[in-house]
Amino acid sequence: MFCTHCGQPLSDSVKFCTSCGTKTPSGETAAASEVQPQPQPQQPLYQEAPSEHSGEQGAFAYTAVPAPSQPHPAAVILKKYWEFILDNFKAPARRSEKVNETEKINGFIQLGVMSILFAFAYFIIEGNLFYLNAGIDLSDFEEYLYGDTNRFTEHFFKPFIYFVIVAAVMIGLIFLVSKWMKATHSILDTAARFGSFLVIPSAIFLLVAIFKVISNDITSYLVVLGFLSIAASVGFTIYSMRTEDSKGIDPFYGTLLIYFVVIVILFGVL
Repeated sequence: MFCTHCGQPLSDSVKFCTSCGTKTPSGETAAASEVQPQPQPQQPLYQEAPSEHSGEQGAFAYTAVPAPSQPHPAAVILKKYWEFILDNFKAPARRSEKVNETEKINGFIQLGVMSILFAFAYFIIEGNLFYLNAGIDLSDFEEYLYGDTNRFTEHFFKPFIYFVIVAAVMIGLIFLVSKWMKATHSILDTAARFGSFLVIPSAIFLLVAIFKVISNDITSYLVVLGFLSIAASVGFTIYSMRTEDSKGIDPFYGTLLIYFVVIVILFGVL
């Protein structure tokens, strides 16, 4: 071959021209083959930590990646329950029809909350009347709680038990009427739907307790409104369980039937 710069004859194995020093084509090929990209060393999954004792081989120290923290189950339940409360305040009738298997727990919780708030409102009303009749200062609350007649049991625990029994009877009657309506809902679904409608009555009875302490002007109206809202909850629960089957009983007559049975029971007990 010949040098591309000066034309000097060269052998095929020469990398540089012996006359002018220009790199020959074979030299360029050899240089390109010598310069190869070196593979990057992989990052080790662990690092060697120095030993506390000199002269000893270090131990391997693994860097653990902490897992994302999971919220507490109770916090998840409370969050869903709070969203359940807000949704029922916005649109209780539409919200009750969306009660599914995963949200039944909220309806059951609301049944318990309603029982507690009803008993609490009764407790405040009776305590207020007790102090007014006895002429005792309301600040002496311990006297009211731990009197000779154990007023806490009489004015809170018993109303709580009574409301639980009445709610159970209501749920049973609604369930029977739903079967006459040709509905396919279970007793648990009936209880959850009824509990979802008790969000508004629960808020009303909470206001009863608050306004009874602050002022007696509108307490009576709130008590009546609270009982009316419970009665309305029965009717709307039945209506939310309606079906397209025309052979079943109409929800309107089913509601009237429950009201009639409850009135008979109340007059029989009272």
